[in-house]
Amino acid sequence: MSISCELFAFTKHGRSRRVAVNGRNDYTNRYKTLTMPLVHIKNNPPSPAEELKMLLRRASLRATPGRLHLLRALKESRRPMSIKRINAVLARTRIDQATIYRTLETLAEKGIVRTIDFQHGHVHYELADADDHHHVVCRCCGRVGNFTGCDMESIARKAMSQCTQFVEIERHSLEFFGLCRACARSGGSDHTRKDRD
Repeated sequence: MSISCELFAFTKHGRSRRVAVNGRNDYTNRYKTLTMPLVHIKNNPPSPAEELKMLLRRASLRATPGRLHLLRALKESRRPMSIKRINAVLARTRIDQATIYRTLETLAEKGIVRTIDFQHGHVHYELADADDHHHVVCRCCGRVGNFTGCDMESIARKAMSQCTQFVEIERHSLEFFGLCRACARSGGSDHTRKDRD
């Protein structure tokens, strides 16, 4: 029986290489790279850093230190981040602002990062994840809550039936704006809240 597959393996220097295994029982190649059987990989999930590297590689992007720092900051954040907040978090990494902008643009184009408009006059960014979640934003204090349960398929079908000049919907964004409990108790009269991250 002939086996033909392609695996990613890690060299002794930590770099990944593509390994072709064609009809052989062992998992070595000319780089003397050893890979684990896939069963073993499933039992030991990758570290958070490795997950971010794999996310970039699946999008055909190199896992540069700047991209990894940026993705780690977005992943560790509990809410979407503005450029101002991202710059503050990444200040100690010495990544310049132009690089941050270019990296965010690239990651958004590849679907790794989502852009969100909270109507603050600037865009916020968050790591795109598998679950389809949306936001509720307090118009007074800027508090953000996440919710799930948007029936995207049904809404997309309805939109396509009403907007016949379109042939495809690629993505969607849904944010609700209102008052949080704390602002409602205090009167919630500040409709022109100060700009907030």
